[in-house]
Amino acid sequence: MKLPHAALSIALACAPAMAQAGGDRTGAFVGGGLGAGSANIADEFCEVGFGCLSDYVDEDVVVVEGHGGYRFNPNFALEGKILGAANDGDDDYDELTFAALSARAVGLIPLGSVVDLYGLVGFYTGESDVSLLGSETESGLVYGGGVQMNFGAQGNFGLRLEYEFYDAGELVDDLQAFTASFQYNFF
Repeated sequence: MKLPHAALSIALACAPAMAQAGGDRTGAFVGGGLGAGSANIADEFCEVGFGCLSDYVDEDVVVVEGHGGYRFNPNFALEGKILGAANDGDDDYDELTFAALSARAVGLIPLGSVVDLYGLVGFYTGESDVSLLGSETESGLVYGGGVQMNFGAQGNFGLRLEYEFYDAGELVDDLQAFTASFQYNFF
């Protein structure tokens, strides 16, 4: 696990207890978006007669995500997310796909009535596929953080900018994703 990423996520998840809430933002939410990221192959899959293949698959990926959950109070939510990532492989060695379903706890810090900072931590399970190496079931820790801007009379429309780190996979050692998503809040 990358300690600076984990420390930031934990700090953002714990800080809401000390923050002043910005209104009564409770209820369900749902959203989805697009983004970009990068993926790395686990070291133990490097020896297949070609040396280490991580030079071939340590590439940028396109990310698609959908999420939904429930915000129990202005400072805490639980959510689930489905995320898919794939690269544009130029040959048979570097085609990569990753799909994951995750459950996470989200700590929020409302900064007034429009902006929320948040941190998240949870677990994921999914499937990865690298063209030359085959497929593997993946599971592990997911953590990250972001900012959400809430618009509309009661903050029903949201725009999220988020960073996530998927760690401890079997074939894909780690995946980083930066996403921008639209969210509807049932506040």
